[in-house]
Amino acid sequence: MNQDAAQLSLPEFLHDPNAAPSRIARLVRWLAGHRTFLVPFTIVYFVAMVTLHDVMQQPAYWAQGQRGHRNWNNLVTSVAAPILAGFCIWMLVSLRRHARPWMAAAYLTVTVGLAVLFFRTLFCMNIEAIHYPQYAILAVLLFALTGSFAQTIIWATLGGLIDEGYQYFYLYAGRKWIYMDFNDVILNSVGAGLGLVMLYVAGVHAARWRRGGPARPRPLYASPAGIAIGAFAVGCIALYSAGLLRVLPAAQTHPWTIVLRRCGPAKAFWNPMNWGKTFHEVQPWEWVVVSIVLISFYALLDRLRPAKDTS
Repeated sequence: MNQDAAQLSLPEFLHDPNAAPSRIARLVRWLAGHRTFLVPFTIVYFVAMVTLHDVMQQPAYWAQGQRGHRNWNNLVTSVAAPILAGFCIWMLVSLRRHARPWMAAAYLTVTVGLAVLFFRTLFCMNIEAIHYPQYAILAVLLFALTGSFAQTIIWATLGGLIDEGYQYFYLYAGRKWIYMDFNDVILNSVGAGLGLVMLYVAGVHAARWRRGGPARPRPLYASPAGIAIGAFAVGCIALYSAGLLRVLPAAQTHPWTIVLRRCGPAKAFWNPMNWGKTFHEVQPWEWVVVSIVLISFYALLDRLRPAKDTS
């Protein structure tokens, strides 16, 4: 813990000091107090989630082959819908104890709305809804490490890029028709958003530090996540300016050129599938815009204080 944070006890800066801590707040507090366990566990969880992607997909491929694409999609929806409804009911019940119930309800409504919207518009197969719980869990682990909503959503976004980059550049490197799946990167970020909203509704708040004045969140630009996202943005701009980062392959490219799509461009805004799904393929610039909005939206949670807290 930062020396300047000593004036704030662990219970005070990790959950709503005006209410009894929820089970989730106690879990986050316990995780934050056991970093020797949390750090390797988070790394193992993320590495397993990325590297075992193809293994975890095999049961879905089998079920899809047995039932057919359309029936499998419908089955997944019939399972996912009540799970999401149960999550919403759980969160709404938890809102009764929240210091800012309307603010928490607004974040819950927007995040669930985005999850449903993207379920309808960005999924080629509905089984991709698995991204939501995977990254919600990752967000809880990352928040316990960082104590910051902003840093958590940034690390989750970068983690989503690594996840999809591993699939595109390594796992499916031999497939000529494939592209860097920015749809899934957005789904990963929204999944992390669900995890962050769950924390906020449970009364968990960002860590605060004192430097001879009122307690305040650590500036994002001085955080490891802020530096990492800045370096990533500068690196992408530099590579693109040098012609070493391209969306589509060119007639002649440098061996080091990074191409984000090995096949031709999408023919239309909406891509209809034979099994009744229609989805939009997210372009790199669209992902940048959506990611900036999502990061900004969840980063604001760092600035929110319990209504009765005047520190």
